[in-house]
Amino acid sequence: MDIQRWSDWLSPDLTRVLRRFPLAVVFAAAATIVVIVQANRLLPLDEQDALRLFGGAVVGFILALAGSLFVENRPEARRIGAVLAYPLPLLAPVLFQIRDAEWMVLPLVPLAAVMWLSVAGFTRIGQGAERRANQDRFWWLNERAVISGVIAVAAAALFCLGLLAIDRSLDLLFGIELWDLMMQWVLPVVCCLFVPVYWLAVLPGLDAYDAQALESPDFLTQAIGFVGLFVLTPLLGIYALILAAYGVQIAVTQTLPVGVLGWLVTTFLVAGAANWLVLHPRFLQDRLLARLYRRLWFPATLLPLVLLAIGLFVRVAAYGLTPERMLLIAGGVWALVLTVFHLLPGRRGDIRLIPALAGIAFVVLSVGPFSMLALPASDQAGRFEAALTAAEAKGGPGWTPDLAQQARGALDYLTFEGGEARLVAILARHGHDADADALDYAGVVAAIGLPPDPVTAGPVSVSLTRELADPVSVAGTPLLLGEVTATQSDTGRGLVPLNVVLRGRSLVVTAEDGAQSETDLSDWYARQSGDILRDPVVDFALGNRRYRLVVNYVNAERDEASTEDELIYLGGLLFADGAD
Repeated sequence: MDIQRWSDWLSPDLTRVLRRFPLAVVFAAAATIVVIVQANRLLPLDEQDALRLFGGAVVGFILALAGSLFVENRPEARRIGAVLAYPLPLLAPVLFQIRDAEWMVLPLVPLAAVMWLSVAGFTRIGQGAERRANQDRFWWLNERAVISGVIAVAAAALFCLGLLAIDRSLDLLFGIELWDLMMQWVLPVVCCLFVPVYWLAVLPGLDAYDAQALESPDFLTQAIGFVGLFVLTPLLGIYALILAAYGVQIAVTQTLPVGVLGWLVTTFLVAGAANWLVLHPRFLQDRLLARLYRRLWFPATLLPLVLLAIGLFVRVAAYGLTPERMLLIAGGVWALVLTVFHLLPGRRGDIRLIPALAGIAFVVLSVGPFSMLALPASDQAGRFEAALTAAEAKGGPGWTPDLAQQARGALDYLTFEGGEARLVAILARHGHDADADALDYAGVVAAIGLPPDPVTAGPVSVSLTRELADPVSVAGTPLLLGEVTATQSDTGRGLVPLNVVLRGRSLVVTAEDGAQSETDLSDWYARQSGDILRDPVVDFALGNRRYRLVVNYVNAERDEASTEDELIYLGGLLFADGAD
């Protein structure tokens, strides 16, 4: 009791936070330890491992806070409350150790956790006045949480500026440097522990709700409401008219929506739903502009949703699923469900549905075989194998333009978006050997006899560079002559009296007296790997002198119809021995 009394006397806010959100504080401390350990290199953690530990602690903090709010709101639901308050948050660090990106899309997990946090304290649906009161409480607490969070971040920024001023002052006046101490110890503790604890300390309890806050708001609440009323509402209204005009244009001209329309419509829908939340308080609903917006917004989303559906249907049918299209589909479904709920007879709309449905969408997109990475990879693999099977059935293989286009699009995705394992399995089933670690797009194209795209056929630019940190021995040629650049022209640049040019795949060096050296670069170029110059050295002799060219960069052009890259540009440093 004495320790508790002293704690209450010294720091009542901290004591209250520890009692109300104990596990959240533990996770904040864990995130702080991870940052300190990584900043000071106290353990041999690479950046990915440290980031996973930090992400797990952050998501655990959010879920622990959400669980505590649920328990406060639903004390009678002891079993589910116990699960949400402790086992679920403790699961977060485990989830962040899953290495399969398709089965666990980690960047979406914090978004899903934040959506759950926003509604965790308001899960009672209720009817009539009770339901309206629950929505008011939801708006009230989240508005205060956002404002206090912004203030906490501003306080952290101010503290950082103060640390910088203290460090500079101590350095200038006394020659004392504390920058490493502040950056590696003090700053992580302040930003990762003190700031979250401060935010938790000012987060009001659910029983502190005052209904008058939505009728007679304070200055900050009024400011936020007026931004939504007089800024977002007119802008969204204008943009709705623009989309309506575009829909009319599509109907008249019989043209498909442009590719960027999906993101424009989705941004419009998200901003409109956010503005619907902002305009919820009664002191705003009494205004004519707010009443018009709330009456017309969801009917106004129907046409943009139709445009989004048409655009996505056409592109998915032609090119298959991608993570970007998965996000757009999820956004469209989310907006459609919101619209249906708000347009149903009896007005079943509820502002808590906006984050709740978004959280469900993020969970579906982030976990399991229907994640935003797993489902597109599976779809593209199916499209590629279907095209390959159909082409082989025609004999030859017999690539029609449609089948070739389908195969090229799927092959592009599988090659460059992490679908190598699926591609290797497909090729093996069709009698082609391949290795996922050495999968080459051009090699797959040649193996399956896929013709080049007639629209995009032509050379593709390829760049290779040397890892400048890797040492290159020039012991036998110690004299640095200077920088050399060579192209497929008749005149080399950058070095006199030697003329250095490229002729096909050969490096041709000509002296002033006409002596000439020609070095075939075919084998040298074949030894390189990807876009890295693994062997940057080209040796040649001219007259009685030996030279070593350390190549820093090479530009080439790659044509699907050709088996060799054409060297276009080469640059590096030229060294020579001491002979005359």
